Amino acid sequence: MIPFCECALDVDESDVSKLNVGQRAYVTAEAYGTHKFWGHVIRVGRILGKKNVRTDEPSEHVDTKILETLVELEPGQQLPLGLRVDSFVESGEGSEPE
Repeated sequence: MIPFCECALDVDESDVSKLNVGQRAYVTAEAYGTHKFWGHVIRVGRILGKKNVRTDEPSEHVDTKILETLVELEPGQQLPLGLRVDSFVESGEGSEPE
């Protein structure tokens, strides 16, 4: 069994100023219903790049740059490798996730 699980997040360029190492975050996956897999930000990228994942939404901005951010899930939480997830990072001070 893998002792920890990490998720790579593509954070939109308009939200990069809100990211800090140590922030609480969670991911959800369609296969697991409403279950939240909690963790915290362990790395924030330093270079903006192209989107890694595209949706089929007609309103999606394909030219938006992203900053890759890494979240380590809390011990005992496992997800299959390569599973697409939706991610949420708490903005701090008790507010709702971004």
